[in-house]
Amino acid sequence: MDQTRNVPLTPEAEAEARRQILQCIYRYARGIDRHDVEITRSAYHDDAIDDHGFFIGPAHEFAERANETHAALAAHQHYILNHLVEFDNPTTASAETYWIMGARRREDNSGRIGGGRYLDRFELRDGRWAIAERVCVTEWSLDGEQAAFLAQFYMQGAQDRSDPSYRRPFRGGRPQRNLTPDGYKPR
Repeated sequence: MDQTRNVPLTPEAEAEARRQILQCIYRYARGIDRHDVEITRSAYHDDAIDDHGFFIGPAHEFAERANETHAALAAHQHYILNHLVEFDNPTTASAETYWIMGARRREDNSGRIGGGRYLDRFELRDGRWAIAERVCVTEWSLDGEQAAFLAQFYMQGAQDRSDPSYRRPFRGGRPQRNLTPDGYKPR
């Protein structure tokens, strides 16, 4: 992602936008890990779309669905890592944020670690930066069987310019769905 594009933002406005966008990413992770739908939803605009593989649709519905999926887990944490923001114009930004998620299953106490990226289109509306569209790209899992299974549903990345993170302004573009595939057990 090229952060040097010529976008007419003052240094102060750009710094504030970057701060709000990063805080939004952190709020999302906290809301998901605490099963707090209100905090999770606060990361999104009301009409935002989230593509999390099995679920592609309104982000406010995803916040509830994530809690249902995570109910099988005794514990989980989402770690936020590398974070890049590129401003497409003064009110739209594309972000790529790396994540690692660790979890422990309630039923057998087994663990899972996996990682990927959030590809987001942020928009500034009424003085507030929030996610307008998100795609969760799952890159890896230490459980090879689980990784192969998830690859059927999640958008896949690439190690070249065909990667979806290069789309500008960012758009996911997949049709909405809400699946509970046979044999799926969150790990």
